[in-house]
Amino acid sequence: MRTLLAVCRARWRRLSSLTRDVTFVLALKVTALGILWALFFSAPLARHMSVAPDRVAERLLAPSTPSPEPANALR
Repeated sequence: MRTLLAVCRARWRRLSSLTRDVTFVLALKVTALGILWALFFSAPLARHMSVAPDRVAERLLAPSTPSPEPANALR
């Protein structure tokens, strides 16, 4: 029985060069996006910047009041 690695290598060799290039570029992009997310978006910058999830939900789900139009607004 062939090992899993040997099967994957054989399948990889059968692919066209374009398919291999696209696969490589997509894997590279996913890796880059993961690194960017980990560096910049995974946690708030400081503890005082965090907000409780219930406050966020309350603010997002609250009915919004329409902003008043200025008296000189054109129609």
